[in-house]
Amino acid sequence: MTKENNIKTRFLGNSDYTSVWNKMKNFTYSRDNETEDELWVTEHFPIYTLGNKVKNTRINKSSNIPLLRVDRGGDITYHAPGQIMIYVLINIRRMGMSVSNLIYILEDAVISLMKKFDVKASRKKDAPGVYVKGEKIASIGLRITRGSSYHGLSLNYDVDLEPFSDIDICGYQDLKATSLKSLKISVNKKIVADTLVELIKEKITLTKVIGLVACLIGVFAIIIKGDLELLINLKFTIGDLWMLAAAIGWALYSIYLFYWKTELEIFQRFTLVAFFGAVSLFPFYIGEEIYFQRTVFNNEFYLWTIFAAVSPGIIAFTLYTLAQKQLGASLTGFTLYIFTVYAAIYGYILFDEQLENYHYLGTVLVFFGVYLAKKKDDKKT
Repeated sequence: MTKENNIKTRFLGNSDYTSVWNKMKNFTYSRDNETEDELWVTEHFPIYTLGNKVKNTRINKSSNIPLLRVDRGGDITYHAPGQIMIYVLINIRRMGMSVSNLIYILEDAVISLMKKFDVKASRKKDAPGVYVKGEKIASIGLRITRGSSYHGLSLNYDVDLEPFSDIDICGYQDLKATSLKSLKISVNKKIVADTLVELIKEKITLTKVIGLVACLIGVFAIIIKGDLELLINLKFTIGDLWMLAAAIGWALYSIYLFYWKTELEIFQRFTLVAFFGAVSLFPFYIGEEIYFQRTVFNNEFYLWTIFAAVSPGIIAFTLYTLAQKQLGASLTGFTLYIFTVYAAIYGYILFDEQLENYHYLGTVLVFFGVYLAKKKDDKKT
């Protein structure tokens, strides 16, 4: 068992389908929001499996291969030694992705794998899976319950393809199956499985990193007022360094939430974050006092400080708590980049500040970053 990218990988060897299926269900129904995600790699003894919503399907009655109805999506398919199975036990709610996002990621991982072998593979609209010259090399079937996935994908390595001819693969007449062996790809099976696992992990986290960068650029665009020279020459107005520090702090916090396994309640967790956030901002306050502009502590200052802290703070914490329950902590961390947007709106409403092009640019980048963090390369499958 390995642990990378906060997703464990378990190699089960050859296994009985029913046994692994029951273990997947037990894992999924017993997990909580702090349970780490896992990928299970295995191969099964010969068996046909049928998706839970399929009523009629073609199968050769003379076949002595057992048929099992299971609780995944999709139609009928075949499993046997020589087919790499990767079961995806992911808390998709915590990761901020939909089932279509996860299907796309799994397809994209297989496509990227085939590209390494100089083979062009593709997906088909409304027919999840991966195809090479119209023949299916990888199938995908998932079950989502309690915000988490199980089942996963199968990749034909050197599996016997003959039993596929006795069924309509995934419910499609005349669809043929292919394999790496049929495509004359001679790479060690363990290497293929390891590479595919790493590609899946990489693609699950990649767009979140891109979203993080987009959010930061959006925040920077608003802080420096669209003028790069202000950043180069450190020509900030009072409060800008605080906002910059907060943006960087939330970036680190968003990443840390992936790895912070804690039993603390949300209010306790948020209190700790707020406390250490205040401590981390203090040096920036000192820097502004010394090098930029001294703060005038008068009644107006205290009034606006209380208003700015309490009013958005109560709203933000209430929304944060609700969002954390629905989206998970890691994705909710990204939504906090929107603070620069509502800060600009506050300025427009309360201080008659004009909205400039850099406000719009920063807003677009921030929302685009949050979109990427949530959507995970969302495309039609």
